[in-house]
Order: sequence, then structure tokens, then C-alpha cells
Amino acid sequence: MFEILVSLFFQEYLEHIQAYQFFYTELPKSQSVQNGIFNIREIHNSFLYELKSLFNFILKLCKSFRLS
Repeated sequence: MFEILVSLFFQEYLEHIQAYQFFYTELPKSQSVQNGIFNIREIHNSFLYELKSLFNFILKLCKSFRLS
């Protein structure tokens, strides 16, 4: 169970990072695109915070299963 959850967590994380890298490195550098990239950065940071919270929840859940 734990391995599946961790695998899903990292799969989601890697897909997000790949999308972020594409938007940050591959798009033209016009002002409107730069504004969009700034918004993407904000979404990226928010996503990473939520992902970290989810991972911590998964760890706590797995620890509670081990203790019971």
C-alpha cells in the first residue's frame, strides 16, 4: 500500500515538473508569455505545497497502520 501511494505521489510530481519546465523554458519570451509564466510559477508553488501536505498525510497514515 505504502509503495503504491509513494509511487503515485512521485509520478504526479514528475509530471508536474515536466510541464513546468516546458512552460518555463520552451515558450517565447514575450511580455504576455512572461506574465503567464509568473502565474504558472504561483500555481507551481501552490501545487508543490499541496503535494507536500499530501505526502505528509500519506506518511502519517502509513505510520498509523504500522502502529495498529
